[in-house]
Amino acid sequence: FFKQKTAYESSLGLVGSEMCIRDRLLEAGAVIIAKTNLHEYARGITSIASLIGQTKNPYDIRRAPGGSSGGTAAAVAASFGAVGMGSDTCGSIRIPSAYNNLIGLRPSKGLSSIHGIMPLSHTQDTGGPLARNVEDLAIVLDLTVGYDGNDAATAVMQTISPPNFLDSLESLQLEGLRFGKITSYFEDSNPGVRNTIEEALEWYEEQGVEIIEIEIPNQSDLLSASGVIGFEFTEDLNQYLASNDNPPVIRVNDIVDLSLYHEALQQSMIRSAEEERDEEEYARALAGRKILRDAIEAIFAEYELDTMVYPTITQIPVMIGDGQPGTACPLAANSGLPALSVPVGFTNSGLPVGMELMGKHFQDAEHEDLFQKQGVFLPVELAPGVLTFADDEGNGMRRTEVPLHEYLEQNLVAGGGQAQIIGQHLTAQAEVSRERIFRTGQYSSHADADDRD
Repeated sequence: FFKQKTAYESSLGLVGSEMCIRDRLLEAGAVIIAKTNLHEYARGITSIASLIGQTKNPYDIRRAPGGSSGGTAAAVAASFGAVGMGSDTCGSIRIPSAYNNLIGLRPSKGLSSIHGIMPLSHTQDTGGPLARNVEDLAIVLDLTVGYDGNDAATAVMQTISPPNFLDSLESLQLEGLRFGKITSYFEDSNPGVRNTIEEALEWYEEQGVEIIEIEIPNQSDLLSASGVIGFEFTEDLNQYLASNDNPPVIRVNDIVDLSLYHEALQQSMIRSAEEERDEEEYARALAGRKILRDAIEAIFAEYELDTMVYPTITQIPVMIGDGQPGTACPLAANSGLPALSVPVGFTNSGLPVGMELMGKHFQDAEHEDLFQKQGVFLPVELAPGVLTFADDEGNGMRRTEVPLHEYLEQNLVAGGGQAQIIGQHLTAQAEVSRERIFRTGQYSSHADADDRD
């Protein structure tokens, strides 16, 4: 089991606090193997930090693993542990799940506590699991949801029965369900991403699901008017730092003055330290969240939808050092609705693709079961196993096979593997509760070109 570092434990000289979710897992007997790297202060989606450095994608170590919970995703994908925990303010569970062939849920706001998680935005912050299979995800969710007196947003859990994720699996019939396909996200997608998701939706149609093309009116304007991260980060982090015993710093200004961040965050951190919050604009953004949710729920009602589907992220993972475009994260993050990223296959060059299922408030368990049914469509799991390296000695290519776990221990976070990955041979692996047989997948050294086809 992996626990993501609190977002500022990945920064120079800083330590974290206690977590409600972690405590519940420990009480249930979970074994936490390690804390993992993440994008510093959770302010990005490529997973780079000043203390540990750059996390790499186990499916192609030249590429970013997504973020901010990229360390957790990379570790779970590499089979270092069965499940990991992350936080999702705007995509930080779902994006790394998509890029690492995992299932990840951004829960309905208030379903589980965020107490102890370093805040990026208390209004948008959520915590949740990333796993290789839906059963493991359900087990962890059942253990961690519920009311917590330290998180006011969970007060709603005192008035409703908590969902039973594990028992909900296999309870849903696909025939007759209605999926709303948000066409704008598909139009903007990399062809490899789009084609892979289209194949998954064709499978759902064969099972009796009706796919309805939809658009949310004024979606772009609604999204831009409902984000609150920029309004909340500084005050939330200042309060969080003050709540810790003997913190090494007590304000965002201290962090900026001491340059306790990776250079990639310099502009955003300086801006946070210098700008004062405009309370009127903040109030309008908070009000915009309800307007956005009302617009989404109106489409749910108009088309009698069970879920909305779209790419978790429309572009393939970038090479390390580049900026990552393509996120669709604000739709669920700004509305507070649950969204599940599920693996639906791979591009021609072997990069995982995730499809997002967004539902109505507190319909988290039903969406998990939608993917459980898709196990028929994806009966086996593609995961890293043994890497084949090619070294050009001038007289042809010499290939060397290296067990993945040995290579990643040296190279996944901070190493400098220079060999070109040209193939991947996947072997049977034992998991905690089951044995799975993995397919063979192929890598290409020209993924960008391949995925334009």
